[in-house]
Amino acid sequence: MKRAIINLFALGNDYWRVPCDQLKANNKHMKQFSGILVLIFLTLSGCEKDAELQPKDYPYLITLEVTDINPTGVRFNAEVLVYGLDSIIDFGFVWYNNESQYHYSLYDHEGNTDNFTAKVQNNLVANQYYQCRAYIETTNQLVTGNEVGFTSSGSLPPEIVDFFPDTVTDGMSVTLVGKYFSPIVSNNEVTVNDISAEVVSASNDTIIFIMPEMAFQGNAAIKLSLNNQTISAPRTITIIGPEIHTLSIDEAQSGTYITVEGKHFLQGGNDLKLYFSDQEAEILDTIDKALVVVVPPPKNNYFDNVPATVKIVAGLKTNYYSGGFNILKSWYQHEPPPFTWNNEYGAFSYNGKGYILEIDSKQLYEYRPGNDHWYAISDYPGERFDRSVHLVFDDHVMIMGGVVSYSNKVRYVWVYNFTNNQWTQKPDLPFDFFRATHFRLNDLDYIITSEAEVWTYNQANDAFTQLNYFPVNFTYLGTSFVSNGVAYASTIGVNWQYDPLNDQWINISSNPFISESDAYNTSEFQYKDRGYIMYHGMDLYKFDTDRMQWIRASVFPASHGSTLYKTTFIIEEKVYLAVPDAQYQTGPFLFSYQEE
Repeated sequence: MKRAIINLFALGNDYWRVPCDQLKANNKHMKQFSGILVLIFLTLSGCEKDAELQPKDYPYLITLEVTDINPTGVRFNAEVLVYGLDSIIDFGFVWYNNESQYHYSLYDHEGNTDNFTAKVQNNLVANQYYQCRAYIETTNQLVTGNEVGFTSSGSLPPEIVDFFPDTVTDGMSVTLVGKYFSPIVSNNEVTVNDISAEVVSASNDTIIFIMPEMAFQGNAAIKLSLNNQTISAPRTITIIGPEIHTLSIDEAQSGTYITVEGKHFLQGGNDLKLYFSDQEAEILDTIDKALVVVVPPPKNNYFDNVPATVKIVAGLKTNYYSGGFNILKSWYQHEPPPFTWNNEYGAFSYNGKGYILEIDSKQLYEYRPGNDHWYAISDYPGERFDRSVHLVFDDHVMIMGGVVSYSNKVRYVWVYNFTNNQWTQKPDLPFDFFRATHFRLNDLDYIITSEAEVWTYNQANDAFTQLNYFPVNFTYLGTSFVSNGVAYASTIGVNWQYDPLNDQWINISSNPFISESDAYNTSEFQYKDRGYIMYHGMDLYKFDTDRMQWIRASVFPASHGSTLYKTTFIIEEKVYLAVPDAQYQTGPFLFSYQEE
């Protein structure tokens, strides 16, 4: 009888062995095992002797018929005919159909390899046809038995026993612990609050998934669908979002730094935003329980205090601050200049008054803030030019250099004496420029030209001295200022710091100004020991020397700011922004900007 069984098994080509390194822990498809067909030959030693298997290193086994087929699962059965010489390190069954393949190891279960069996109660769909193979893995070989087909009557539904962590937010990993799961990742469909979650790993008793993005916060149900059956976790999971508890102040001007305290700010990853009504605030510092943010300018109303609703958004989650906040006004409107032209005027201040030289009428205009009125105080005797540099010292202003007709550079120098209302022409400059920026440091006036020349002017001896070249040329954006006794400059993309001992400019950081064309109509000024830029004539930035970066503080308070020429002068605590330009019938204007 033994001889007949072995003969049928051998002749049926049902015995396979493959290298053991093809059995992977993650249950690779058993159909991919590159087997070597092993024919079991009988050695006949006469009519009185039974056939005997020849000694081999690897074992021989046979897959028996599947039994106990019912709605709770099936039982797989196998018989080992020869153990072989190699050590056995695993044994069990694999089963598969056209869609999925599964692996069940008995190595860690009770039992032995003589006639091993396994009750399988999961991953079987009712009325589906499967094939099963027994296998044994040794230190050198993976040996599989013959295929046995069966039609399933189903199996036990999956069961979620527990999960962790209990409290999560979007993007976190959650582990389900239970029974009768599918080790095939794609077979397990997990939802949280009825939103599909990505399953990243699975085994018979563990599923790991990623929390999906959702606007919902609170307690949510976890559901698992497998083999046309859907179950729920025994309890809900708590989904958290950002919360605002307090603000360091409840009113401030735009550009002010405030601290927002709460919790769960970092739970949404990098996708965190804070809004004052519909205006997004710049976030400077972020920890899980506090944010440092810049109050943004309100929208379309710059001359009144504006109430704002503070809102935080992390991914799809939104929460609101329960208290109120007021964005205080920064801008005031005054009597506009009594002339209109689209020249690039220069402006300056002296003794509590503001001045603009109107180069077409050749009139020097004086603005008196006490009665908010302009006066023509002097006839200018010189030639017409603009984009000039204005240096105020003692009771004089020196107006130097610039262009005529937008492109022809001139070297004119004129001095106006406020005391006797006299103009004096001085010798021409030793240099010229298309544009220039200037600052005062250590009793010297520094002038940086758009052609990258750097000159100092010593008022004491009325002398110009050329220094080392500035690192780059510029067309529209080139600003310089002094803060805490240190000189800085900014050009497109780069912030610079001046080293006067070595006469060098050092690249210290980048900036958000990325286009020379966008810098057209840019205005600049120094105010309260800090540099300011109205980039592209619209967005007002201030330079933070602690962070070495430009912070958006406000916006031009009228329309068409990017197309209008502007000039500035400072009286006491206010920066006056004069807009003689009257294009689009929106000017002229005179605004003042003040930070409390």
